[in-house]
Amino acid sequence: MIYNDFCGNKISRLGFGAMRFPSEFSAVKALIDKAMASGINYYDTAYVYENSEVLLGRALKNYPRDKFYVTSKMPSWLVKDESDLERIFNETLNRLGVDYIDYYLIHSVSDAKEIKNKNVYPFLMQKKKEGKIRHLGFSIHAKVEVLEEMLEIGEFDFAQIQLNYLDIIHEPGLAGYEILTKHNIPVVIMEPLKGGTLAQVNDEIAKPFIDLGNMSNASYAFRWLMQYSNIKVILSGMTYMPQLEDNLSTFNKYIPLNEKEEKAIKEVKDNILKIQKVPCTGCRYCMPCPAGVNIPGNFKVWNTISFKKATTNHNWISDTSVDPSSGPLKCVKCGKCMLHCPQKIQIPTMLEAMAKELNLKKE
Repeated sequence: MIYNDFCGNKISRLGFGAMRFPSEFSAVKALIDKAMASGINYYDTAYVYENSEVLLGRALKNYPRDKFYVTSKMPSWLVKDESDLERIFNETLNRLGVDYIDYYLIHSVSDAKEIKNKNVYPFLMQKKKEGKIRHLGFSIHAKVEVLEEMLEIGEFDFAQIQLNYLDIIHEPGLAGYEILTKHNIPVVIMEPLKGGTLAQVNDEIAKPFIDLGNMSNASYAFRWLMQYSNIKVILSGMTYMPQLEDNLSTFNKYIPLNEKEEKAIKEVKDNILKIQKVPCTGCRYCMPCPAGVNIPGNFKVWNTISFKKATTNHNWISDTSVDPSSGPLKCVKCGKCMLHCPQKIQIPTMLEAMAKELNLKKE
């Protein structure tokens, strides 16, 4: 396992993202046991990840507290007053079964002014003084201007951004990485595989990788990120054991990309961009929908259908059918989903376009 110095700790460069845990605890425990045995010591969860804090806490409870580093996040959009800050933070501690959080983040910042107005930073700094937070950071999908505004609010130990070879210019993107590096703030990467998209592309799209040898699609995405020295942790949401095992093989030793591999990544990226319908990562921040639309599920179906239509090899994933009970025709265009979408997708417009392209009819 490759390790980095991250805020004075020896941290595995591969971090375990717990947003996409399997539903059964036995499966979660098997994954965490394998991860711990293999040297992964950084585990990322959040208050709003459904049952994730509880499952992660149960899976880690029999390990010595000094053998792992756990993160969680404060969802500022749920905060109405300071009592909510206290309640949410204490709930996280209780769910995880810990007395302190190693790396705590202000979650998915979209408006620095909101963070300031709700006194989120002073509250968390007090928790840091009390020893209940060891290192304070924030996660952000917003524009670089918001990132810079956050850096003016106070001192942060680290920041978490979305970055992958498909999303270089998706803000804050590579520009955000460079800003944070200039301020000597270490970076954690989320969505390195863009919600699994970069790992699951079919053989025709991934042909440039296949032609190079037997490394997985995911490995090229991780190695592309590993070339940036200020990226201290790369999170991967691992749901199944084969995903974990493949990732472990990639992070066992750093192998720099060569010229042929860099060219292959560009070719695969171009192949994907030609046919992707909507840049949804499946983060589910838009959910639940008041009208009952399964927004990420529908976008996954649309992108999958698009991939399959563009290739002759259909051995990819099976999600190609729309469930009418939660399909795009259920959308009432209230716009609530767009308030929380990190990708700033025009969700109602895209759902309408999906319904039209797939010729969906109301029952």
